[in-house]
Amino acid sequence: MAPTRTANIRSSRIPSRGRSPDDDVVNQIVAERLKALLKANRIRFVNPSSGMFRPRCDVYDDLSSSVVTAMFELPGVKRSEIALNLREGVLVVQGERVRPDKKYTSQSSYSRFPAPLESTATTANELEFKHRYVLEELRYGKFERRITLPDGIKDADIKAHMAEGILIVTWPRQPTSQGSSTSVPKSTFASSK
Repeated sequence: MAPTRTANIRSSRIPSRGRSPDDDVVNQIVAERLKALLKANRIRFVNPSSGMFRPRCDVYDDLSSSVVTAMFELPGVKRSEIALNLREGVLVVQGERVRPDKKYTSQSSYSRFPAPLESTATTANELEFKHRYVLEELRYGKFERRITLPDGIKDADIKAHMAEGILIVTWPRQPTSQGSSTSVPKSTFASSK
């Protein structure tokens, strides 16, 4: 039996994938308005996740070693601002990275919104937009990372230390006994020099 070939059927009820001339006019108007707003510095492109801070993490599992190592990028985060917890077999790393300018300036003097090109501000409220971030790529705020550990790992088995903005956490490949759900003691942080 030979394969049959079906003809392409086009129905007037199925919308065409092509664009209508009206779409082109609307797109052109929107594009011109966006260009004008960008040129006047009234809007700018912003990364929607710019407020979130999620430290990058590597988990290194060397089969020739007796421990597994997790490394978290935490530049600018103090050791005292990090909490390590073991909850039902899950290592939870929590903390907060604070924007450095909060220490030196009032937060209201900086804005994520663009300032007008010519400053005609007459009130203090209008002046608050004078300083602004021209480029904002660094992330700040509270963070939390979770890593599932092998069954039987106890909080006493977990060791952690900071070195040059990297939090290094290790735990044994083979558990010593049944685990518990507690905080990892602060004494597990070795001093970094």
